[in-house]
Amino acid sequence: MNMTMTPLRTLAIVAIAIGLSACGTTQSQFRETPQGPGLTWRVDESKQSILAAPSASLEGDTLLFPVEIRRVEREFAFDGFVREALHTKSPDAVAAVTGSILTLGTYCLIRTEECFGESTGWSEAQEIRRNERPTGNSRPRVDPHTEAVTADVLLQGKDADGTVMGSVPAVVETTDGTLRLPLTNLLQQFPQRPRHLDVLVTLRDPAAEPWHLEIGREQLDPLALSAEHWLPPTERQALAIARLKPQLLAGDHREALANFAQLEALPVTLPVSFHFMYGRSLLMAGERNRGREQMQKYLAAAGESGLYVADARAFLGAP
Repeated sequence: MNMTMTPLRTLAIVAIAIGLSACGTTQSQFRETPQGPGLTWRVDESKQSILAAPSASLEGDTLLFPVEIRRVEREFAFDGFVREALHTKSPDAVAAVTGSILTLGTYCLIRTEECFGESTGWSEAQEIRRNERPTGNSRPRVDPHTEAVTADVLLQGKDADGTVMGSVPAVVETTDGTLRLPLTNLLQQFPQRPRHLDVLVTLRDPAAEPWHLEIGREQLDPLALSAEHWLPPTERQALAIARLKPQLLAGDHREALANFAQLEALPVTLPVSFHFMYGRSLLMAGERNRGREQMQKYLAAAGESGLYVADARAFLGAP
């Protein structure tokens, strides 16, 4: 095997060895400059945080409750300093000369820090606080609560004179910290249109406080509310009959029962045949006991001259 080496290869190996063993060194210096005393506030973790929804705004028919998190902050004094660093790299003459020879003088154009050294200047400023101590001052802190929360809401409706007409409960959930309560469906559950509204919000959190809000007619009156049970009895009767007719023609007796019950509850005079029709739908829907009661009411009211007497007796006699 030919163990001879060319002069150029030998020079390269020597340059690499010298470069690896004679790299320039880097030194770091640090200094701190006093900035004087300062003050800062931090949340007092020893105090319990409280969730609250003390305000609301109406957007369309949606009542918005932004949930807040209430905490206590404590004030601390400290002595401030700024810490800076200076990094200096000394030139590596041996590596620079060797590298320049191997690269025909272009080494120093690429690795200037090897040939001439390098200094970063004072930089990397870092604020340091020492001798931190409480001042004894504290203050409340309120921030938006942006996490999931569930609330029980109770709506109490009042008429124009302030008389309570009833209450409607609701459960509201949110994932972004803002409770949204759709008012239209809830307000239409009251026996009549409310003119004033008391809202009690209870967040499902052991650290929460219940909040009471009042909404006046200037906010409620513009809402487009329309509930059938707010109409006069005669209009409600006409609507129920209009729904009932196609159900009976189609034989949908189970669907017809709700309209029969609504008609029976209205303060209006119903024809005698109503009890027969209602009883037949009850029997056809499998409501045997209630159906027989309606058939008996029909026979008692119609006497012997009723149009459906024979049919009613046949229903009652059926097993």
